Amino acid sequence: MLRIALPHIAVGPTSPSFARWRGALQLWRRRERERGDLARMSEAELHDIGVTSAERWAEIYKPCWRG
Repeated sequence: MLRIALPHIAVGPTSPSFARWRGALQLWRRRERERGDLARMSEAELHDIGVTSAERWAEIYKPCWRG
């Protein structure tokens, strides 16, 4: 188990701050995956889910940290 001990900060696989970082990274990866799926959709598929081409491009070009 990796544990970094600083005077008032403990960061390791079980620390709350590590869990927040891990959760944020997982969320960002999921957004990137979903945006990639959206980029590959045809116009017919977009129509089926009720998304316009403009909405697709607006979503695709967001940075991963923006929801």
